[in-house]
Amino acid sequence: MDLPLILRNLVSLADYIYEDLPPGPKIIPMNWVVNLQKGGTAFFVLTLMTYFNNFSPSCWYYLSLHGTYGLIWLLKDQFFQDTSLQNKKMTIPSALLAWVLILGPYWTGAVLVTTQVSPQTVDALQLSLAISLCTVGCCVMMMADLQKWIFLKEKKNGTHHMTTLMSDIWYGTRNPNFLGEMMIYGSFTVVIDHWLFYVIILYSWCSIIAMRMLAKELSLQKKKEWSQYRNQSWLLLPRPSWRNSPSVMLFTYVIGVLGVFLFLQSR
Repeated sequence: MDLPLILRNLVSLADYIYEDLPPGPKIIPMNWVVNLQKGGTAFFVLTLMTYFNNFSPSCWYYLSLHGTYGLIWLLKDQFFQDTSLQNKKMTIPSALLAWVLILGPYWTGAVLVTTQVSPQTVDALQLSLAISLCTVGCCVMMMADLQKWIFLKEKKNGTHHMTTLMSDIWYGTRNPNFLGEMMIYGSFTVVIDHWLFYVIILYSWCSIIAMRMLAKELSLQKKKEWSQYRNQSWLLLPRPSWRNSPSVMLFTYVIGVLGVFLFLQSR
């Protein structure tokens, strides 16, 4: 089923807001804006910890998870760049708005934990879930982006006959990179465990990530393999299939994690 017109218009509106908001010109590479926030997270958290003199376990756990993710992101950008970010440029107003609406709010967790608004201790089950989510999420994101980078490189060199990436980690889900990133940010919410941070992360998932997934759907619908790929995969969660064991493993893991998270919330 093709995307309804209203969703197509929303995707176009999001592109306009985050790339073309006047006045121009488009001079700022999008990956610079994203990398600044991701790579600056560890320094931001350490600065807040020092300023508020708060070196509680939760602060260190959060710094370890979110700060390390920022480093992983920068390393990934150096070795196999995300062309969807690297090849796009933004106007200055669009870059500022991206910080105000998306990138800046991601740092709310650091503010909540260092100012002691959120819990200052994390029990063993919470921490175990957060570490597991962040670890698996980083692996899924890295595998997906690396496979995408190799695919596009082979496609450019004319050594790949397919027009759609639809194998291995991409077999059962059309957005394994976003799934991995959602796992990562989900791990941060487990450590912070505050309603405001839950709302902010859900907001980011339902806005920018949802828009980027819809934009990808529009692109995939133009590919000749779209019908086959749509039937073998789901939008986000991996569709279990005996043809692809990683999809079964990842689907089982996600369901298990959701169960543990719901158990934690019910205690």
